[in-house]
Amino acid sequence: MSALRIDVHAHLWTVDYLDRLERLGKTDTGTQRELGADATAADLDHRFALMDRAGIALHEVIRAFDDLGAVGVGVTTTVLGRTLADPLFHPLYEELDRRGAVLCIHPSGEGAASPLITEHDMTWMVGAPVEDTVAIMHLILAGLPARYPRMRILASHLGGALPLLPRRLDDHLAFESPRTPELPSVAVGRLWYDTVSHVHGPALAAAAASFGAGRLVLGTDFPYEDDEVFVRSVDYVCESGLTQEEATAILDTNAADLLGLSGA
Repeated sequence: MSALRIDVHAHLWTVDYLDRLERLGKTDTGTQRELGADATAADLDHRFALMDRAGIALHEVIRAFDDLGAVGVGVTTTVLGRTLADPLFHPLYEELDRRGAVLCIHPSGEGAASPLITEHDMTWMVGAPVEDTVAIMHLILAGLPARYPRMRILASHLGGALPLLPRRLDDHLAFESPRTPELPSVAVGRLWYDTVSHVHGPALAAAAASFGAGRLVLGTDFPYEDDEVFVRSVDYVCESGLTQEEATAILDTNAADLLGLSGA
């Protein structure tokens, strides 16, 4: 198919939404406010101009929502203290599996419930990829990627530390988690991973080597990567030692496969 550049990892928060979160008890919305990620005309004009510079396909987003309906759901790495492997969420996974839909997982900003992270100024710089790693491991150890093979699980930030761990995970199963129904090195190949690594090429190369470039999809993390860094978050895919074919797939075709748009 022709190129269809889709950004799978970007944020939008309206003031009303953030105010409501605060009323419900979330006290740290300052990390989302006044960053240019509101739905105001000025913020959207700025974002769309950036997307045009980076070659991301806005029209397909409109078509997906207006004509095709939603293609998946987004969840945080934990929900009210429950892991994503909690049986409470299995009916959701069954429905996503039935539809062949996407489960997009993003950190919740609670540092994997560790005060060693949250109380030492590392909630997002370290805590976010730790949350990614732990959340995906809960799913893998419970065998959920194999149980729901049509549900397309999308992990943020290259899966945290997962690109470095498949062999270690396999070797530790026998004494640490012997009831795991599938080798983690197999399970990680069932997932998809966005390319948000704050333009760190070696991390992207490791993910491509561990999971295969066909499992990587473009993400920018807007507005945390803005202006020139936003453009670099796209361009670095071509500058990380991957082949031209791998880079083209990551930028222009893999996300369409993930979202079920390849036949469009």
